Amino acid sequence: LSNNPRSLHLLWQEYKFGINGRKPAEQFTRQERNMSAIKQKYYRRNLVWQTIARLVRGGLTYEVAIDRIHSVYGYDSSTSKIMTTMVKDKRRYPGGMRPDLR
Repeated sequence: LSNNPRSLHLLWQEYKFGINGRKPAEQFTRQERNMSAIKQKYYRRNLVWQTIARLVRGGLTYEVAIDRIHSVYGYDSSTSKIMTTMVKDKRRYPGGMRPDLR
């Protein structure tokens, strides 16, 4: 996984296609996801990836899904801040997701 993804678009690209010649995160095995150096990074990013994937399955494009996430968490919010808030929201809301992102 990349060290510091600067945008949700880059994060989605990392998940679906991989970046810098790396394997797409979508294809990681359980063992690869649970390596100590990657485990927390993968968990935090997975909240974003699964939210985008859920919205895409609901009929949106990934661009519109990302825009919806930004509209909820703030257009000026960093990728890190969005992930941190999503972790908090997972504990706060029933079902682990904000109602406006279902």
